Amino acid sequence: LREGARSAVQDVGGVYSIGCHPSMARNIFRLFMGDLLAQYPNLEVTLKHDVSRRVAEDVISLRTDMGIVVNPVPHPDLIITPLTQDEVTLWQSADMDKTNRDVLICDPDLLQTQEIQRKLAKTGLTFRRTLVSSNLEVIAELTASGCGCGILPSKVAARAMSKLTRLPKAPAVTDRHCLIYRAENKNIQSI
Repeated sequence: LREGARSAVQDVGGVYSIGCHPSMARNIFRLFMGDLLAQYPNLEVTLKHDVSRRVAEDVISLRTDMGIVVNPVPHPDLIITPLTQDEVTLWQSADMDKTNRDVLICDPDLLQTQEIQRKLAKTGLTFRRTLVSSNLEVIAELTASGCGCGILPSKVAARAMSKLTRLPKAPAVTDRHCLIYRAENKNIQSI
């Protein structure tokens, strides 16, 4: 038992789950996952995708080992390590003439969307209709094709097939992307 416990603390191996929003996963995992798996052949990783607040709930409740989340809420059981930042705002097609300016394309379940919509109400910038999608890549492509103005993180907007431009004077929200895991796992080398 002692040897097994010491091995878990010192060796990188075992089966671990990482939760992350699918759009953020496209940006982050490609930067390190290949090297990580090549360097540690005894490490097995399972990726789980959901919105950040559900990923954080899963880490807190021990359903997921660690998460890469946006704007985590402090919790006494979590260690939160900042990784990077992004900005969420309104985007339009680079061909502004074809952008349908009375349609807002967004995921209303995201807290960033809700905050931007509150800010929009204060500025007087309104949209007659809303096109809802839970997939940020779909929102980016619909925005690029001129279907409306999309609420997107800048890193997702940068990956769109067609170039997107920021809507002038649009409100924005800054996101902090962080690694989270339970405090009791801080000495486990794999984590």
